[in-house]
Amino acid sequence: MAEKEINRKLRFFNVLGLILFAIFFIIPLIFFLLLSFKTGSEFGLKEISFSVVISVLATIFLLWTKTLIKRNPYLGSIIGLSVLGATQYALFFEYQGELTIIFSIIVSIIVVLYLGINFFKTLEHKSSKKETYFEDNFSK
Repeated sequence: MAEKEINRKLRFFNVLGLILFAIFFIIPLIFFLLLSFKTGSEFGLKEISFSVVISVLATIFLLWTKTLIKRNPYLGSIIGLSVLGATQYALFFEYQGELTIIFSIIVSIIVVLYLGINFFKTLEHKSSKKETYFEDNFSK
């Protein structure tokens, strides 16, 4: 790979990582803010730091899942959906109510779209590589 292509890919991961970080920082922050308004509990440093930790872990996990999907699309998608299910279970174990349902639906849609887009892009790329390989080697 040329150095220019590597720099382009790293820049893409940085931009994508920042976008994912922002999305997964804002969503829990809004959730905790609305939860504090509804229940009358305090909103402070604990909730903000928890939102930062959630966003960092979610971003790292989704970027790792994307690289895993590029190697093995089915395994990466299964791992991504399994972790999504486990985190949704943990969320409903701790919180109940309509805010939790709305929050989990929004996060689930974002993660499933992200996984689905990467899954189908990888399958399309791999199938085009196979077709080119067979055309180059076996067509005469």
